[in-house]
Amino acid sequence: HKFKNKKTDISKAIKHIETLRKVALSGTPIEHGPRDFWSALNWLYPYSYRSLWDFNQQHAEMKKVWTPNGMKMRLTGKCVNPEVLAAELAPFTLRRTKSDVAPWMPEKRIFRIPIAMSEKQQTLYDFIDGVEDIEAIEENGDYHYIPNQMAKLIKLHKIAANPGIIDRNIDNAKGEWIEDCLSDNPNTRAIIVTNYRKNATMLMHKFNAALVIGGHDEGLAEFKSGKVKHLVGTIKALAESHSLGMADVIICADQS
Repeated sequence: HKFKNKKTDISKAIKHIETLRKVALSGTPIEHGPRDFWSALNWLYPYSYRSLWDFNQQHAEMKKVWTPNGMKMRLTGKCVNPEVLAAELAPFTLRRTKSDVAPWMPEKRIFRIPIAMSEKQQTLYDFIDGVEDIEAIEENGDYHYIPNQMAKLIKLHKIAANPGIIDRNIDNAKGEWIEDCLSDNPNTRAIIVTNYRKNATMLMHKFNAALVIGGHDEGLAEFKSGKVKHLVGTIKALAESHSLGMADVIICADQS
């Protein structure tokens, strides 16, 4: 992932390594758009792929957006013509599917269960939803200022998505559902993911789970060994520790 960004130290350093043959391996070659390919292509074929700008002009969709410095062109993340890019990459890429590398894995099943905000969350959400463009908002004794509609939208999303944003606990409808789910399935090994470190810590205490967050992954060994039945952590840390495949079920603790 770090190699996709041409500005990272890893990306700069690897391009100084002299070798006769090169192989680039990626599980997710495109994350933000066609530009994710370019750093690897520049490393593999530096004489053919010299300019990221030229590559984006050919393959990436761009649109005009207003910035403080005037109108600028920005990438949308979409590929202008996927068939053309696929044909260009076909001679020197090999794509293996799940049936090739892991035929033993069962089909992924996703259950979406809508959970309403808690009463306090809904009250604050409705209050902020009705404020003007600039207004001071009090939250647990702290004042937050909403300078524009975009910041207001972000604040509303945080309130709706973070189950611990009001009382700093998980004692709401989502927390109760997780508790019922785990108690009804006592032999199930579960990984509970969240975008918020504070939520992960609270969930760890609530369910006596192991913890994996940035800079703290001691709980991973406890979960692997079976010492604890459940693992809690931020989705970024859990993904980087390659632990998401170790559980029977994965639960997203954030409301959406």
